Amino acid sequence: MRCQTNLVKGRITSLPDSSLTLINQVLDQLVKGATQMMHTAALLRAEVKELQAANVMKKRRQKKVKKHLQESGVLTVQEGQDIIQQSALEE
Repeated sequence: MRCQTNLVKGRITSLPDSSLTLINQVLDQLVKGATQMMHTAALLRAEVKELQAANVMKKRRQKKVKKHLQESGVLTVQEGQDIIQQSALEE
């Protein structure tokens, strides 16, 4: 970015009848804005990756937690406690 800026400034100085101070100020503002945009884009990319990873982990935990009871029949308290103990041992 700096190399391109220096190239443009060099070309501007070679032009006759140009207001160098104003053009250089505008060019510096443009470079500063572009640099800030690139920095913000990099931060946003990192944040998106972090959120995607957290989302994957959350989905894995939710999938792991979900257990379906049998579709038919009655589940006694003792059977429920046995299931809870088994799942605690597996973790």
